[in-house]
Amino acid sequence: MSDPRTSQGPVSLVSEIVSQVVRIFRKEIHLATEELSESAHRATIALILLAVAFLFALVAFNILAGAAVAAIVEAGLQPHWAALAVGGLLLLFGGVFLWKGLNDLKARRLMPKRAMDSLKQDVRVVTEQFDER
Repeated sequence: MSDPRTSQGPVSLVSEIVSQVVRIFRKEIHLATEELSESAHRATIALILLAVAFLFALVAFNILAGAAVAAIVEAGLQPHWAALAVGGLLLLFGGVFLWKGLNDLKARRLMPKRAMDSLKQDVRVVTEQFDER
């Protein structure tokens, strides 16, 4: 019995390959769209968390900074040095929060990795099938 792949003409084989490639790419585009939507959702949550952290930190640090400066002045340090020490410490805390927020928004974390890996695999399979024919 003859192999159905060899009994088809070259035009029908190319047509079949093209239709399979189009179907695969449509699925991959759908998967990438879903992943990008998930990434956008994660980015939105990260931005909201950053904003909330900023507001809480601003209010709390303002109150605590005043109290810390007053306590340090009471301990005998001049007011300008006490304010500088407290301000430097708060700047350090702010830098840590900024780093964490920016790290969560890096492009590599938001890329549709599963879709890209799947697309690479599909291209490899189609290439192998085309080479076999």
